[in-house]
Amino acid sequence: MRSSLRVAAVSALFLTSTQAAPTSPSTIPWFACPQNESIVAPYECGTLQVPLDYTLPEYDTLELKMVRVSHTKEPFMGSILFNAGGPGLETRSLVAGGGEGLLELTGGRFDLIGHDPRGTGDTLPFHCYNESERALSLLATPASTDSSDAAPGQIFAERKILSQACVREHEDSGIGELVGTAFTVRDLFQIVDALGEDGLLRYWGFSYGSALGATAAAMFPDRIDKLIIDAVLNLQQYYDGRDYQQVYTADAGLRHFLGTCLKAPDACILSQQGSSVDEIETKIWEKLESIRQQPLATGPTINDLIKYGSVTASINTGLRQPMSPIGWPLLAQLLSSLITSNTTGFREAYDIFNGFLQATDEPSWPAEVTESPYAIRCSDHSFRADNLSDLVPVYEEFERTSKLTGGWIAGGQPMSCAQWPWKAKEQIQWKSEYVTRSPLLVIGNTWDTLTPVESAFNTSASFPGSGVVHQNTGGHSSIAHPSTCTANAIRAYLVNGTLPSGGSVLCEPDEPLGVFASTDSSSKKRSLMSEEDTRLYEAMEKLARRALY
Repeated sequence: MRSSLRVAAVSALFLTSTQAAPTSPSTIPWFACPQNESIVAPYECGTLQVPLDYTLPEYDTLELKMVRVSHTKEPFMGSILFNAGGPGLETRSLVAGGGEGLLELTGGRFDLIGHDPRGTGDTLPFHCYNESERALSLLATPASTDSSDAAPGQIFAERKILSQACVREHEDSGIGELVGTAFTVRDLFQIVDALGEDGLLRYWGFSYGSALGATAAAMFPDRIDKLIIDAVLNLQQYYDGRDYQQVYTADAGLRHFLGTCLKAPDACILSQQGSSVDEIETKIWEKLESIRQQPLATGPTINDLIKYGSVTASINTGLRQPMSPIGWPLLAQLLSSLITSNTTGFREAYDIFNGFLQATDEPSWPAEVTESPYAIRCSDHSFRADNLSDLVPVYEEFERTSKLTGGWIAGGQPMSCAQWPWKAKEQIQWKSEYVTRSPLLVIGNTWDTLTPVESAFNTSASFPGSGVVHQNTGGHSSIAHPSTCTANAIRAYLVNGTLPSGGSVLCEPDEPLGVFASTDSSSKKRSLMSEEDTRLYEAMEKLARRALY
């Protein structure tokens, strides 16, 4: 039996409709974008006006900015819309910079389209602080609830100030209610209708993009053609605002990294710090506990103060990128330098992870740092708490679930959203089952430290008939660690509608050691691949090295 969404504070039209009803369908004007030498695939830019408020569609509009990478093969099979996640990551940069690899993975018969959703990039950015206020907030607020006994209270108080600052800036504009996921779903279908194809959604979303894609399938089940959600959130817990499952595999992800490092001693400097995973892990936690008790002063400026929560956040950033030069190798440098008290090596890695040093020249559209991630996520969440005491069991459960990231996620999500002043005009109450026109493809990685594979299986259960690719790697999303098994499953689904036999498949990586693998080993394995698999592997490798996350 098909379940329906219960939607609050929207017009009767949206309460009953299962079809997106565009207010003024139009052809998207595509034009030449400013080119970037590091981008191989040709791409175009476009814009589309959509309703700012879908409960008042006849009033103000919002301009969506898009980028399109055109198909290279015939027959043309339509357009795939992408979302890079976050919320707050720029999808235009993903599609433009990763277009060559994404074209290969998807078979070359689809146009690839990315737009920066409302609240992302320069599309309805959400500012609450100026630069100096934001800097002071970052300095004053612990990064995780387990930074100290006083940290939860400090985070709670600062987030109250943040909420008040946001009200100060946006109470009159009303945009705090207009950046939620449900309205972004409606934007997706505005694009679909403006494309003038078959009126069906083809989509690939990563991380938070899995929430956007699954919500699109839930809201408009009859308009789904092909939909991939990759690095999947638990949608029930996401919309509630207490996603404990998000940190289930974080600690195991660290141990997986350490084990891989020990298998490649010539490539991983951290292997010099012990002969077993347990030994190295113990040394890491001894140093982290020392920083928790006494932050490091590594220089003459305030940015030289190294705190516990920012170090654990840096570790998580490195774990998400097994193939990137600023992923696992930099993490190995960070942890080895931490253990040996090598301040120079530690600061180099730490500064790259925390954005103080520019690590890559990847193409992107200029974007300011804003409070938009809070605006999007918090407006989606139903959970609120007026008192710190109401949050104690929440952050304690996060901390019990993961020693590495539990306090960090608790501080950044439920603690940050508990006092948020707005809820999205269109609220989602996630149901147990949605029957879609076509089945979904759901992808999860075994040691993903932010979106465990358990969430992929849980979400797939909400969509009967969907298929699951269980990629047996670390990293955040399938494109973090190449697997031609996964790549072939993605292409077969998009081109032929084929799902894994039996409903799911376990896909191994082509190079389990990731970026630590020797050149000889990688060359030997690649020589045994078919020509087609070689192209797929190289496409995934290029994407993995882009350090999307």
